[in-house]
Amino acid sequence: MGVSSGGGRSAPLVLRLYAIGIVTALVIAGSWFAAHTFVRTRWPAGSAMALEILRDVPDLWAHGQLEETVDRLGRFMNVSIYDTQGALVATNIKPPLPFPTPDEQRQAEEGPVQRGGGIVVNRVQRKQRLLGYEVLTPAFPAPPFRGVMMDLGIISTWICIVGLLMWRTLVRPLQEIAAAARAFGEGNMAARTGVDRPDEIGQVARAFDEMSERVARSREAERELLASMSHELRTPLARIRVALDLAAEGDAATARASLADVSEDLTEMETLMSSIFSTTRLEMAAAAGDGPVPLQRGDVDLPALVEKAVGHQRAQHRGRTYTLNVRARSTVRWICADAILVRRAIENLLDNAHKYSPAGAPVAVDVTEEAGAFQVAITDQGFGIDARDLPRIFTPFFRADRSRARATGGVGLGLALAKRVVEAHGGQIAVSSQLDVGTTVTFSLPILERAA
Repeated sequence: MGVSSGGGRSAPLVLRLYAIGIVTALVIAGSWFAAHTFVRTRWPAGSAMALEILRDVPDLWAHGQLEETVDRLGRFMNVSIYDTQGALVATNIKPPLPFPTPDEQRQAEEGPVQRGGGIVVNRVQRKQRLLGYEVLTPAFPAPPFRGVMMDLGIISTWICIVGLLMWRTLVRPLQEIAAAARAFGEGNMAARTGVDRPDEIGQVARAFDEMSERVARSREAERELLASMSHELRTPLARIRVALDLAAEGDAATARASLADVSEDLTEMETLMSSIFSTTRLEMAAAAGDGPVPLQRGDVDLPALVEKAVGHQRAQHRGRTYTLNVRARSTVRWICADAILVRRAIENLLDNAHKYSPAGAPVAVDVTEEAGAFQVAITDQGFGIDARDLPRIFTPFFRADRSRARATGGVGLGLALAKRVVEAHGGQIAVSSQLDVGTTVTFSLPILERAA
């Protein structure tokens, strides 16, 4: 059975079509029964009247009223009357029914003779005197014809109703979906079907709308990526260009003094490219669904890895205070992980905490052991994240509006890369934040029992 997204239950579309077909068959059968009931009630009375008239044929013949009577019989039967010599006296059918053969004439002396095709040959006598022969066959009576016309009228009306129902049920929503697909294919990223139904067509429409929304967000992320990349690369490239120009002009001392800045700029660009590559690789591997994400796994001392990442951040940002608190058993400190990717994820989170915190505000790092997993929490006292932005913070290249306004740099890959690395290792990650109070990013990774 079809189930709508809102939980309402509805019959599948195929059952609707079956129902329409069954109702159509019932309408046709009902009209046929009504018409033939009408025929059965009216035709016997007409037949009795016709036979009564036929018994009076000899007297009518004698009084010259035969042609008028034969014409009246035309509603019920075809009649051709001949004299004994084969001359046609009266008929209500053209061409007239054939004159009886000599054999049929002899047989008619015993009673009515049945000829092929439902034709009956009968003698016409008056006072033991043979006047001629009457040849009869049932005519297509008027009541069945009216019944067929009634059938056709009812069926035609029902076909029109069914056509309208089919148009409303199938054609119109499919046309709306097709129109939305064409508009979306032509570049209208806001095109949606607007079809809200609980059956299979509604499921197709909702799937298309959801796909359109994802594609639109992806296109927006691509535009943001291009804008962010151009912003991030413009400054280091400009500084490198200045250093090259100074060297080309022969100012070796100044050029040599700028080498440290050039090296830092190149490192920044390399880190950016590496983050984009890592995020894309993990996303493509997860989207393929062919198996686990390929990782260079090994035994990793997670508390020691976190300590190294914190030490690196302290060396880079000497004005920032980092506090590290490790509460884990000394005998179990290991995870099975890709050390390079895990450290990059940790450093990305620490770098975010630095970027989005006021100068001098401390950053706290806590490592604890809970339920067979290490839990790492990184807490800053920064600007915080609006609740409306929280559902999208793990989207690649997404940055909250407050982050953009403060020109803190970055292309929105820190949290996205961290999420993909943690999930690739079978862990979980979450963010809690409050504006102008701070943000806490917490992730967990399963512990490796070395004895196992």
